[in-house]
Amino acid sequence: DSVRVRLIAKDIIDAVQRGVRKDGHGKWKEIEEVDGSYDFGDSDVGFGKDEEVLDDRWVRESRKVKGKENTETKHLENLNWEVLVVRDGMVNAFCLPGGKIVVFTGLLDHFRSDAEIATVIGHEVGHAIARHGAEGMTKSFWFALLQLIILQFFYMPDLVNAMSNLLLRLPFSRRMEMEADYIGLLLLASAGYDPRIAPKVYEKLGQITGDSAIRDYLSTHPSSKKRAQLLSQAKVMDEALAVYRETHKGHGVAGFL
Repeated sequence: DSVRVRLIAKDIIDAVQRGVRKDGHGKWKEIEEVDGSYDFGDSDVGFGKDEEVLDDRWVRESRKVKGKENTETKHLENLNWEVLVVRDGMVNAFCLPGGKIVVFTGLLDHFRSDAEIATVIGHEVGHAIARHGAEGMTKSFWFALLQLIILQFFYMPDLVNAMSNLLLRLPFSRRMEMEADYIGLLLLASAGYDPRIAPKVYEKLGQITGDSAIRDYLSTHPSSKKRAQLLSQAKVMDEALAVYRETHKGHGVAGFL
């Protein structure tokens, strides 16, 4: 399994190289195999709702920079990409700072096709592309500062913390997950996998984990159903399919991120 996962990950990393540079060339290190993270599954809970649709505004404000090199992705050039397959029944995967991709065999037991595994890895790499680790730390600092200011006027720590989760932390976390889903979809297509598999992967994940609509309110992640719906929207999927078709024509698409 580790060799297979490594080869699939290489497809995704090659897609990253094409996606972030107009000319498709740059300083990239080979992906390696070894026996603040963002995970594919769902864990923490809270309360909030602000992302009913992946609308045009959200797409425009994503990390993509059309027609030119994206300076926001310079941090990717010298990453030491590594793949670690862990023998554990947990249905999960995550990406550590520095390009370390961790996949649990429990996930491989449920997602057996290359395209399904590529969907998961694409999502994790999407977090690295968008620098969600650094972004999360910055946002956490400002959220904490805001809480301290509010506590100067209303000293109700439990309530202030709950409201901070409700209105700030959880919506922000869900938005990062949706952004990683979107970036991962484009990487999946550029790597030569049919992007229409991605919504099915999230639907399947929901069946495995016992998805519930309440997760749209109480979780760091959107519900799997919502994630599938967002990626299935015409504007989003049509863009991914355009990349996929050009890839299969042998043309390849550079600079799509």
